[in-house]
Amino acid sequence: VQPIPNVDFANKTEFACCGTQMFRNDMQACCGSTVVNRTLALTQSCCGGDLFDPSLKLCCNNRVQPKNSSSSDPLKCCGSSSNSFNPKSQKCCADNVVSIAGGENNYNNLCCGSDSFDITKSTCCGKAGIVAKGKKCPSI
Repeated sequence: VQPIPNVDFANKTEFACCGTQMFRNDMQACCGSTVVNRTLALTQSCCGGDLFDPSLKLCCNNRVQPKNSSSSDPLKCCGSSSNSFNPKSQKCCADNVVSIAGGENNYNNLCCGSDSFDITKSTCCGKAGIVAKGKKCPSI
């Protein structure tokens, strides 16, 4: 919902509509059709029905998540899930966060369904899953 500006020139305050409610742009925001009080500056954005600071957090499928890991690595959203992951040590496979097979920064790592595998050691057999390199894929 985009706010429709309405200025109170006497107080230099800008008002807007959120659904059927009027709100102050400098103190509140419209998330969906709900008026939410701002706790920080105007830099806050909506994530679902909550406000968040995009310089500090991520919005993953309408859920606020940390933007950095405990080791200060930048995180990313995992597909259409509401989970975040650290690309240095994790992979997003079919909306599922999994540890990188073979350890951190293993660039030989791919997804096989919702799992990850090291292509130098294993092969993806589609619905049959992952098998050791050189083994035949089982028939399903």
